Amino acid sequence: MSEPAPDIVVIGEILVGLEGSKWQVKSFLGAGAFGAIVVAINLVTGNEAALKLEDANQEVRTLRQEVEVLDELMKANAKHCCTLYDRGRKDDRYNWVAMSLVGESVQKLVDERGHFTIGTSLWVALGTLEGLEELHNVGYLHRDVKPGNFAIGRPPNVRKIIVLDFGMARKYIKKDGRHRRARDVAGFRGTPYYASPVALLMGEQGRRDDMWAWFFMAIEFTTGSLPWEFNDYEAIEDPVAKLTKMGNDRQALLNGNGETLLHNAPKEFSQIFTLLKQLDFADKPPYPLIYSALLSVYTSQGLSPRSPLDYEKVSSRHGNKKKPKKRTKL
Repeated sequence: MSEPAPDIVVIGEILVGLEGSKWQVKSFLGAGAFGAIVVAINLVTGNEAALKLEDANQEVRTLRQEVEVLDELMKANAKHCCTLYDRGRKDDRYNWVAMSLVGESVQKLVDERGHFTIGTSLWVALGTLEGLEELHNVGYLHRDVKPGNFAIGRPPNVRKIIVLDFGMARKYIKKDGRHRRARDVAGFRGTPYYASPVALLMGEQGRRDDMWAWFFMAIEFTTGSLPWEFNDYEAIEDPVAKLTKMGNDRQALLNGNGETLLHNAPKEFSQIFTLLKQLDFADKPPYPLIYSALLSVYTSQGLSPRSPLDYEKVSSRHGNKKKPKKRTKL
């Protein structure tokens, strides 16, 4: 049963797109600080889509950025992104964009289980990495890599991984093809629990920092936790002091040999750790070497990428759900 729609939109309301196509709001999916997400049906084709709505009166607007990034990904024939269908504006109330519907978020899938089995961890790590590489290849950083910003496809395409939410994305390539210079202080963007030390310490993020956040996520998929899960950062009231403490602690972990960070992770993850430590701000990540390290885990564990995933198995849908972790907030 869907929740009631927020004030920004009314169930049954009809929206008209750029080319005159009509969409009728069918149900409510969720809401955020700046708008809502609804399911709508195209009144001509009968196709359903997810409509992201953004209050036209909000000072901070990210929907245009979302459209620009999706346009670039679609031009590049990216496999791990939503399809952009339409866009429009409803009077002076809100702007909206229609895109393909997705399945469950990776965050929800992992919360239901505590962690994935190694085979599923590898599959999701590979799919999320491919999605990030596609994004980087069109000149953007994500800057908020976390399980909640990835989803699986709708049945029967549940093995597909989709990158979501480009509201914090940043173009790192100039029009002339050169890499942007790093600002001295960039301000924090991202989710502290998965952020790189550079991001937490207000530094300029590069592809390297998306990769660290991806790696932390991949470790958590496999082991069920990260070393800082039980650190009492909530006791630090000042947001900047909290981020600084988190950044310094995380950097100390990366300065070592990775033993604490990689506890219980596949031994091949140490290769990825070494590769990421070698990256500077403007460096291109060695994606092929990271793929190779992940694929080698399949071999060493006697697994196949074609094996059923945890969330494809009937038994896993009816097991005991794990309580979601409490992650530090600012």
